[in-house]
Amino acid sequence: MLAGFAEYDGRVLIDGVRIDGVPPHKRGIGIVFQDYALFPHMTVEQNIGFGLRMRNWTASAQKDAVERGIRLLRLDGLGSRYPHELSGGQQQRVALARAIAINPALLLLDEPLAALDKNLRDDMQVELRQLQQSVGITTMFVTHDQEEALALSDKVIVMNHGEVRQFGTPMEIYNSPVDRFVADFIGKSNIFAAQIVAEEGGYLVCRLANGAVVKAPASANAVQGSSIYLSIRPELLLLAHAGRPPAGLENRMEGIIENVTYLGHRSKIRVRLNDDARLDVNQPNVGIGQDASWWQIGQAVTLSWLPENTVVIGD
Repeated sequence: MLAGFAEYDGRVLIDGVRIDGVPPHKRGIGIVFQDYALFPHMTVEQNIGFGLRMRNWTASAQKDAVERGIRLLRLDGLGSRYPHELSGGQQQRVALARAIAINPALLLLDEPLAALDKNLRDDMQVELRQLQQSVGITTMFVTHDQEEALALSDKVIVMNHGEVRQFGTPMEIYNSPVDRFVADFIGKSNIFAAQIVAEEGGYLVCRLANGAVVKAPASANAVQGSSIYLSIRPELLLLAHAGRPPAGLENRMEGIIENVTYLGHRSKIRVRLNDDARLDVNQPNVGIGQDASWWQIGQAVTLSWLPENTVVIGD
C-alpha cells in the first residue's frame, strides 16, 4: 500500500501529504526488496544510478549521487562489478545504495536480511542501524524476525491478521506486552493463567493453576478475585537444585528438567511443573554451577524470580 502496488481503502500520508492515487514511480519512495532485485546486466554503479536516470538527473548529479552511495555503503572498488561477482552482503549494500540515491521521503525494507547467514545478518543489522541514523530517512522495515525488529527500530508495530496489537518502543514492546499474543510473539514468554487472591504492599498475590502462589506488580485493572494472565521471560528465571533456592526471590515453583539445549553462551532448559505445564529457562553459561553440564534431564529443580519481573497481561 505504501509503495503503491496494492489497492486499499483509507488514506496514506507522507509528511502530511496524501499520496493516494499517486503512481508508484512518483511517490518518492525507496524500496529494498527481499531478493534485492538487482539488474544482473548492470554494474554496481549502473544499478545505483538507475533511479536517477529514470528521473532524468543531470550526468554530473548522477555521478555525485552514485559516488556518495558507494562511499556511504563501503562499496569502494566494486563499482564496475556485476551482481553475480558480489557476496550477499555486498549485493544488499548495492540495493540499499540504489534505494537511498534518489533521496527518498520514505525507505521501505522488505526483509532484506532474510537471505544472509546469521553472522552476516548480525553485522548488517548494526550497519543498517548506523546507516539509517546517518542519513535520517524515515524507514519502514518489515520482518518476521523478532530480535531483528527490536535491534533496528525506534518504534515497533506488532500486527496480527491485519490488526495492530501494540505500538511502542522496542523496550516497551518487550518488557510491557499488552496481551498474550504480543508477549509470546516478541521473544519467548512463559504465560500463566492466574487468579488474584489478595493485594499486599503494592503487589498482587496470585494463585496459579498448579496451586503455586506468586506475586506480581499491582495493576489498575486487576481486582481481587478476577482472573488474569502473568508473563515471565525465560532469562528472568533462576534455576537451582530442588530445595536450595536463592535467598530474596519470593516467587518459586518446583519442577523436573525435561530438556537441555546447549547454545554456547547460554543453555535453553525446559522444565516440567507438577501440573505438566512447561517452562522455558534461558540460563547463562558463566561457570561451574551455572553451565549446561550442571543440569541433567530428570533432575528436580526450583525456579525462582523477582515479583517485579512478572508482567500482568491481557487476554
